[in-house]
Amino acid sequence: MAAVWRPCCRRVLIIEDEEVLADNIAIFLKAGGAEVAIANSGEQALAHLDHFAPQCVIVDFNLPGMNGLETLRRIRERFPEAFCILTTGQGSESV
Repeated sequence: MAAVWRPCCRRVLIIEDEEVLADNIAIFLKAGGAEVAIANSGEQALAHLDHFAPQCVIVDFNLPGMNGLETLRRIRERFPEAFCILTTGQGSESV
């Protein structure tokens, strides 16, 4: 029998400007039963907070407008218990 992944967070906010990546993450999380909201910028994410209280936030570091760190700082002010994951597609070739 295959294992079924179940998220510990029921409401996940994905903040990612790459639409295909955001959609793929959402598909995976929804398959585990999570309620997912997607924002493509920090500003749009903050607008979601009024009606979507996230338990988990997955945010890209490089966003148009407000960057991921500033977005997380503002979200954590309102939801200090939210689990936060900061991602980036920027690699370090010097490592």
